[in-house]
Amino acid sequence: MKNRVPDRILTLLEEKIEAAQYGAKAEHWNLLWQREPMEHPFKEDPTQAMMKEGWLKRGSSRGQWIHGPQSTKIFRTFKKIVLEELLEPLGYREMIFPKLVTWEVWMKSGHAKGVYSEIYYVCPPQTRDPDYWEEVADYYKVTHEAPTKLIKEKIAEPIGGMCYAQCPPFWMYVARETLPNEEIPVKVFDRSGTSHRYESGGIHGIERVDEFHRVEIVWIGTKEEVTKCAEELHDRYMHIFNDILDIGGEKQELLSGSWHRKGCSDLPKKTLSGPPITRPACLTVGRMESGSSSRM
Repeated sequence: MKNRVPDRILTLLEEKIEAAQYGAKAEHWNLLWQREPMEHPFKEDPTQAMMKEGWLKRGSSRGQWIHGPQSTKIFRTFKKIVLEELLEPLGYREMIFPKLVTWEVWMKSGHAKGVYSEIYYVCPPQTRDPDYWEEVADYYKVTHEAPTKLIKEKIAEPIGGMCYAQCPPFWMYVARETLPNEEIPVKVFDRSGTSHRYESGGIHGIERVDEFHRVEIVWIGTKEEVTKCAEELHDRYMHIFNDILDIGGEKQELLSGSWHRKGCSDLPKKTLSGPPITRPACLTVGRMESGSSSRM
């Protein structure tokens, strides 16, 4: 009773009922704006076309690609556009977030409630003692095969997993900190590494992968401030899609999904210093992914 387990059981039942009504993982949104339909000159599957030209090849793991110089140049060009046309004009500063995420982080972010089927887990060795691992090394030297079952017996329980969503590790940076009014909104981004999700049978080409590259944008402030930041990002994204890339785009209002997470009570409380104001004491975290999709 002290841990409020009965309350959590009731909450869990309510969430399952609500999820069933919304259709499981599907996002629900209202279309606010859409560009007129346009004719695209390239009709082929981009993955197959790039593989045919030798621009990229499949990696050794599922949903993983090795990008050659040409494909990498395209990647870097997209990132340059995002940096010069979106992040710098809006005042976002670069940071480096950890890519191994522990349970502590996922419990605070809320991901521990239900992403277990999509995580690439990380299990450290029980010890670095060479004698403990000698039979593993000997097995490989003789058979030239990795003894995965034997390795499984010698590793510890998972401490977390590889980066699933890039923003949660940032929250540890501001945990137990007091942010003065004049320092918010905080606007940062991370582009330092890959994210990993087990997509099961949903992988397809370079569009749907297990290992993907992205620029993660994070902003913190009051409800009014994060809403303003989101609108500014919407405008800059439409500028990129329509004026620079000329691929068309649409603007949506998400009714449920990952764009604006509720549940501020799960995050560390932040005290706002300064003169008395009416804004809430709990900061709101906003997140938007930057990638190749034209959906906003």
